Amino acid sequence: MKRSVFFLSALTLFVSLLAVAQQNQNSARQYLQKAAEVMGGEQALRNIKTERTEYLGHRFFLEQSERPDGPWIIGYDTGTEFRDYVHGGLRQDSVQRGLGQEEGSPSSATTVEGITQANVGDKHRPGSLSQLAEAEEALDFSADRLVLHGLDAADLRSFPDVSIHGEPYHVVAFTYAKVPVRLFLNAYTGLPGVVEWTQTYPSDIYWRGWGDVRNRQEFTNYSLLPGGIRLPLQSDLTRNDQPCKSRVVLKRELNLQLAQDTFAIAPEVRAAFEKIKTAALETPAIGKPQEIVEGDDSLVLFRGAWNASLIKQPDGLIILEAPIGPKHTRDLLEQARQRYPNTPIKAVITTSDAWPHFGGLREMVANNIPVYATDLNQPILTRFINSPFTLAPDSLAKSHKLARFHWISSKTVLGTGPNRLELYPIRNASGERYLMVYFPERRILYVSDLAQHQQDGTFFMPEYLKEIADAAEREHLTVERFFAMHMPMTAWSELQQGLNKATAESPNSSASK
Repeated sequence: MKRSVFFLSALTLFVSLLAVAQQNQNSARQYLQKAAEVMGGEQALRNIKTERTEYLGHRFFLEQSERPDGPWIIGYDTGTEFRDYVHGGLRQDSVQRGLGQEEGSPSSATTVEGITQANVGDKHRPGSLSQLAEAEEALDFSADRLVLHGLDAADLRSFPDVSIHGEPYHVVAFTYAKVPVRLFLNAYTGLPGVVEWTQTYPSDIYWRGWGDVRNRQEFTNYSLLPGGIRLPLQSDLTRNDQPCKSRVVLKRELNLQLAQDTFAIAPEVRAAFEKIKTAALETPAIGKPQEIVEGDDSLVLFRGAWNASLIKQPDGLIILEAPIGPKHTRDLLEQARQRYPNTPIKAVITTSDAWPHFGGLREMVANNIPVYATDLNQPILTRFINSPFTLAPDSLAKSHKLARFHWISSKTVLGTGPNRLELYPIRNASGERYLMVYFPERRILYVSDLAQHQQDGTFFMPEYLKEIADAAEREHLTVERFFAMHMPMTAWSELQQGLNKATAESPNSSASK
């Protein structure tokens, strides 16, 4: 008798839960059907095959700006975009402007059928996997596509209403391309207002470092188009609660007959992109080793796209910078073990809040290596180390190691012997959150990211040279040579010459006096 009662109770509970689930699904479908109706009708949305838009946009350089919590450096772009929803085609022709791009930099990329191609005039080359991911996300997460994805989803369901901007929103959830999605529909208008999704970006040099990336995109300024279609003119994307990019549509045309070669991919690009897909995602490779002091193997600079150094002291090794990502850092650690076997690694120094300088720190912490950084970078580095990696656990997530930070607020001496180091916060306008590293016995100064050459041989941003010279003078440093994240060992006199040239009056200025 007790078993029968238990069975009936369990059956009643199951039927009740099934009824609730069915009700949730019905409510969610009704919300999406209403959205499709007010946007012009479900069939009209499904009939959108091609699209051409002219747009203005901007993105925030979250990965490297003056401060990690903003204001951020902004890059602007204006261009034309073509979409082919049948074949998953996206082409963007734009001009980008921003810091160092005052004249404007043209850019063109074509994505279709899982391939991205960069177009430079009549020349074509493979794009990157991160460009492919970004293009596919742009196609899939537009307001109208999201409504259709939800209506087609087998796991569509609803959640309790929420308040956004003081207004009620219905919440529906579903899975698209294995990614859980939440779509928020304005209860007054029925229109999609917000979409949220969390996923990893293993092919993106910056975003892969943050593990589970929380995306939130808002749609505003709906506009009525021919045929009764209503689509938003503005979209704003945030990632991990920070503004990422925005776009405003200036002109939109639907179902145009696009030129046959709009989404053409060159045969050689198609073949090359297939090789890219099978290549390791975690690039670039570590730089080539070179002795910092000739004939002395206790100081090694790995010269590449992002420089890093090994510094041997009597009681162990110090690594200067953990740049760009885990694979790069693992290679650096392997070099340390091969070159200096049985020598403990006692510290890693990261000198900037810019992403390229600390992208490999999680790997360092996973190897139980203490981290030295400026005190002002405590918020961003702590947030980085504590980032959730539940979707694709990395070495740190698996090791459960705790970070051992040493926050530098004033001159700090590290080690003894001929490779003794002195760490100084730079505390200047651009180098506010940077450390410089001085080798007093060698009279060598490492200046983080504040010195790099342009293609014509001149220094990028003369302001940076001023800040380096001021900081060295303030700390009474005697410098004969210097190097940086993007510069080899260089005579200090060259920096002084670059600064003098930058501050010299132009002939026109002299003539006017």
